[in-house]
Amino acid sequence: MEGEKEQNPAQLDIPQNQAVLRLSGIILSLFAFLFSIGLLARPFFPVLKGLKNYISHEIFKNPDFDRMVFNLDTIVSKELTDLGLSKDQIQVQISQNVDTLHQEWTSYLYEIKLPPEYNFSDIQQRFYQAIQKARGRFFEAYKGDVPQEVFVLTLGIEQTITHTLRFIKQTLPDLKESLPPVLSLPEKRPQVAIVMDDVGFSEEAVHKILQLGEPFTFAIIPHLEKSVAIAELLNEKKQEIILHIPMEPEEDFFINLGKGGLWIHMSNEQIRQTVREDIEAVPYIKGVSNHMGSRFTTRAEKMRVVLEEIKKYHLFFLDSRTSSQSVGYQLARKMGLKSLERDIFLDDVEELNAIRTQLKKVENLALRDGRVIAIGHPRSLTIEALRLMLPEFKKKNIEMVSLSKLIEETQPESGHQDSEVRNHKSETRSQKSEVRKF
Repeated sequence: MEGEKEQNPAQLDIPQNQAVLRLSGIILSLFAFLFSIGLLARPFFPVLKGLKNYISHEIFKNPDFDRMVFNLDTIVSKELTDLGLSKDQIQVQISQNVDTLHQEWTSYLYEIKLPPEYNFSDIQQRFYQAIQKARGRFFEAYKGDVPQEVFVLTLGIEQTITHTLRFIKQTLPDLKESLPPVLSLPEKRPQVAIVMDDVGFSEEAVHKILQLGEPFTFAIIPHLEKSVAIAELLNEKKQEIILHIPMEPEEDFFINLGKGGLWIHMSNEQIRQTVREDIEAVPYIKGVSNHMGSRFTTRAEKMRVVLEEIKKYHLFFLDSRTSSQSVGYQLARKMGLKSLERDIFLDDVEELNAIRTQLKKVENLALRDGRVIAIGHPRSLTIEALRLMLPEFKKKNIEMVSLSKLIEETQPESGHQDSEVRNHKSETRSQKSEVRKF
């Protein structure tokens, strides 16, 4: 428009350029200030970092960490035992680790010698499933780069590796050297006691087991339709009988323990009365074991009541160890009862080859430790696996025995008077049972 002077566009940018320069100067000054502070504070960085880590640890640490590590180690030990490995084949190095904050945790290094027939893939899968029970973490599995055949598993809790397992496969010469020369000790044969659990449902299965021609121990559940008849049959065939008392498991949803079952909510007097009724219900028993009971057997105050009643009848106690936290065996020993505990389960996996593998582990354990207690069930595949493997036991000079024979040899203070009392009581219970049966 007329009367207005035209402005130079460059002049319009001067205020904007000044603002940008001013802002840039401020940013550069700030960086220079922070850099100077950083140089001055650098010697204190480790302390500041440690303080941050300490605060984070105190706020976010898991109060159950130590207990979880202990539970994980218990499961690792159990799995190695169930693999049929002896103490001589396992070496453990335990270390206390301390970080810069003086926070401690325990780590375990296992060195395990494996017989050549063991499969690394099966072991890896077994441990992967087992550590879930301890809320553990499976970090990695890899083969070691050494001349020997080595397989390594790393396990832990949360973000911390607590267990390193190195499995070293033995060659056949190494394995022969590790086995005791059986023929040089003919007076002390390795012994295996196999307990048949959950008996009382089928007489047919019991007849098939008897055809194997070996001594077994039969654990009969009380108050079943065929419990007494099977007990009479087994006594006639000179087979050992124990009572198999149902006890409350951890996973108790929709669980029916049936008559004679024990629950943790029961009063002490209810427990005593139930145990007495269970004992009177099955004739000829020499001992008692727990059926299920992964919850009940961890409660010392409840198990003490059960064991007190068992002791009154001069019976021994077999801890089936359905829980790694079971107090049954140790408590029974403290109370002066003859007691044993299970070493290995045979048929958790109902496949013929899997059961044969477990029986092979029983054989290895017997040759190394001298005695093994295994638990199986009167199922077709278990009976077939036994038919195939028992001849192998004989070839290795392994003796099949009852639980009572193991007790006689390992806890010899049990006297003949107790046996007479047990036999007398068994005969009395048999007469009572016959009256009820008819």
